[in-house]
Amino acid sequence: MCAMAQELFTYEVGDGAITITGLQNECCPAATELDIPGTIAGLPVTCVGKWAFSRVSLETWQNSYRLSSVSIPDSVTNIAEEAFFYSPVLTNVLIGSGVTAIGDQAFALSSNLTSICFRGNAPAVDPSAFNSDDALTVYYLPGTSGWGPLLAGRPTLPLTSAQFLCTTGDATTVITGYIGFGGAVSLPAELDGLPVTSIGDAAFQNCARLASVTIPDSIGSLGDSAFESCVGLTNVLFGAGVTNIGAMAFAFCPSLTNLTFPAQVAVIGDSAFLGCNALTNLALDTGLTDIGPEAFALCSSLTRVAIPRAVANIGSGAFSQCPMLSAITVDPLNPCYSSAGGVLFNRDQSALLAFPAGLAGAYAPPNSVTIIGDDAFAGCSGLTSITIPSTVAGIGVDAFIGCSSLADVALSNGVLNIGDGAFSVSGLTNIAIPDSVTNLGRWTFSGCPNLAAITLGRGLHCIEEEEFEDCSSLIQMDIPQGVTNIGYAAFAGCAKLTNLTLPSTVTGIDTSAFADCASLVGIYFEGNAPAGDSSMFGFDSAVTVYYLPGTTGWGPTFAGAPTRLWNPTVQAAGPRFGLGSQGFGFTIRGTESIPVLVEACSNLANPTWTAVAATTLAGGSAYFYDPAWTNYSIRLYRLRWP
Repeated sequence: MCAMAQELFTYEVGDGAITITGLQNECCPAATELDIPGTIAGLPVTCVGKWAFSRVSLETWQNSYRLSSVSIPDSVTNIAEEAFFYSPVLTNVLIGSGVTAIGDQAFALSSNLTSICFRGNAPAVDPSAFNSDDALTVYYLPGTSGWGPLLAGRPTLPLTSAQFLCTTGDATTVITGYIGFGGAVSLPAELDGLPVTSIGDAAFQNCARLASVTIPDSIGSLGDSAFESCVGLTNVLFGAGVTNIGAMAFAFCPSLTNLTFPAQVAVIGDSAFLGCNALTNLALDTGLTDIGPEAFALCSSLTRVAIPRAVANIGSGAFSQCPMLSAITVDPLNPCYSSAGGVLFNRDQSALLAFPAGLAGAYAPPNSVTIIGDDAFAGCSGLTSITIPSTVAGIGVDAFIGCSSLADVALSNGVLNIGDGAFSVSGLTNIAIPDSVTNLGRWTFSGCPNLAAITLGRGLHCIEEEEFEDCSSLIQMDIPQGVTNIGYAAFAGCAKLTNLTLPSTVTGIDTSAFADCASLVGIYFEGNAPAGDSSMFGFDSAVTVYYLPGTTGWGPTFAGAPTRLWNPTVQAAGPRFGLGSQGFGFTIRGTESIPVLVEACSNLANPTWTAVAATTLAGGSAYFYDPAWTNYSIRLYRLRWP
């Protein structure tokens, strides 16, 4: 729901009150559950207007087609004719205590509408209000007046246990949905004489009106997404019988503050409390054995976690990207896990599993570590540098993703595998991959805005898909011999990359490998033309492909880019070779307009080549001279491409 009601709704103002006329399509195009506010711009909302959410209205049909649940506030007194006419997805409507009149065909032809719940007394309702709503039951609160067995032809029931939808089987009941008004809700221990033993998948999902829930002892399991995105939920009181909390069960409940789990809870599922931003404390009890992947990830207020002794399985990223988390401790009697300095390890500390995102500065794992686990440092925005010991052989998937301050990583020559996304969206400025690395995962460095230079080891055979995508500062890259393929979008969006040399071993380049490299002017191939398609360079209209004499497969263009034979030679027999008025010089000739870099050194036994000039062979030739040649007893030159 949009933050500002006046940005979400269209409305009219009259006599100091608001009439809702529809939804702003461009504001919340995917709205499915809607709470109409009691006031807009300080004025009371008193009416839901004609065609406001009707699919007949051209202005609102897209929104009404998606709308499944609506809550109308107590301030509203009138629901106008055809307000929700032909709303085919609408299933549930909650109507406040102020409504006294509902117009003709207000909810007609809404074929999936199953419940309308009234908070107040029975209103005056046009007989056609619910035409063709054959599945509809009208519910009312006990103690309100004016109700009979029918309302505009639809059956009525008091809203007691009827607010819970359920299925039965094997002499038990599962709560599968909720149509009540929210607030503090106590779940029943039995329905229709049968014990309630579980809460089904998505039973209370997106119930924004739910403030607290009390779960009876009879319930043993909470289904996947059972309370997902209940944005007003602040407190959960678990019954003693709960043993299993399903995947995403309370994910994205941003108002949930504290949790105390009963001793019987054994399993907390994948992402069960993902994104619970107000959650500050966890009381995990002794019966807990399994914590799923990302179970408490993105809990931005969580400060400490204590792992009980019986926990035997903690999924990857269980506590990742929790910026206030300063320590993860483990019961010393736990046979599977341990902790040192607030960092979570396996028992023998051979695997580093979770580094609290609230810790900052430099870090060096102990020499016992051989594996850095998936998501181990994910979202550790205060981590500035890390030294990986030589004992480490593997770095897991997304191990350092989102480490925005991580500028320096020292990798030892012992690392064999670096997982997908390991350093993506981090603060790296440069990195050297040792020769021991034979597998560099997909998108390992994608989205690193400060990464300017990288050295790849000689053990690699492939640049994987999206490897350096959107590394907007990358200007230098040396791709070693042995690499055979450049993956999909491997360098896409590297806006500052100007030149790149591909070794002779490259035989394939995938789609969009160099797309959107706005500064790319030269790709230099040491070998034959590789396989590739015309989308390789995307919209990089300035790029030119250069190839060496003796290589094959080249035509006037390659993947849509022009090609040039790179063949500069020094004219040693020419008249301008040797000493001249400007120093030692020579003429360089080759294909017209190819770029040439002249380098020099003074010791071939231990050469250090330094660039002394850069030129372009305009008209197929250029003259080079070196006024500093007299500073050396010997001066040697070579020609390189940029």
